[in-house]
Amino acid sequence: MQVKQEYTQRLYVFQQACRISLALCFLCINLASGVAQEHLSASHAARVRLIPANEKSHDSYVTGLAVTMDAHSHTYWRVPGDAGVPPVFDFSNSTNVAKAEILYPAPSRISEDGLDAFGYAGQVTFPILVTPADPTKPSILHADVNLAVCGKICIPVTDAAEADLPQRPASDDKALLDKALALVPKPLPDNHRDDLTLVQIAKSPKPVWTMTWYGVAPIDDIFAEAPEGFVFVTKPDAGRKNWILTVGDVAEPPPSKWVSVTLTLAGKSGGYFTTRTLDVSTKSP
Repeated sequence: MQVKQEYTQRLYVFQQACRISLALCFLCINLASGVAQEHLSASHAARVRLIPANEKSHDSYVTGLAVTMDAHSHTYWRVPGDAGVPPVFDFSNSTNVAKAEILYPAPSRISEDGLDAFGYAGQVTFPILVTPADPTKPSILHADVNLAVCGKICIPVTDAAEADLPQRPASDDKALLDKALALVPKPLPDNHRDDLTLVQIAKSPKPVWTMTWYGVAPIDDIFAEAPEGFVFVTKPDAGRKNWILTVGDVAEPPPSKWVSVTLTLAGKSGGYFTTRTLDVSTKSP
């Protein structure tokens, strides 16, 4: 409950900051031009559209949500890091859709005034696996999207898009979707589990691990996801050959000393993800 309250407060603070930034921006424009300005629409911050699809994989259409922003703007991953809020997708207004599963391409680490945000700069396509309720009938996928888009200022974007399924995508859209699918991290095979090592650092005031990647495929960064009640922070170290994983501060004591952490290893070819169970008690090894 505490974490949910903190998330709600974080979202509220972010939205308030966006409103203040927008107000100051429009005030400056008004003072400079002496003319009343229209409110900035969501389409100026980001363009959102669904890619048509006519191919199925395991009874699901493979489509995607393409988000295009200014080259100097970015939006966030499902774990936004130190700043921002994650995207929210709602498919409940779709027709003949039993399930729509969003897949996330591997994110990048983005600096925001000394804070580390995790997300996508310029453009991103989120692949979606759409399972029809009745596979013998066509479907209409409707997406209601809420994004935070940040550049010089941060703007909350609310938009919607629809696509009829099946519908043949244009060749450019097919290429865009194929590229996005390739960037979605895959499970790290069991026989390559030792390619990522975690070694706990002794005599630390809080649990800290050094993570090292020995795999053949190059990895640019590592991101950590923890269940509710835990916070984990990753930082590159030693020229991005190693990373430091630290248990972050939480409002309440951890509910357990053991926690399963999902690590996303981001690379130019998408990368991998793997889950490790860690002892987060304060004792040193």
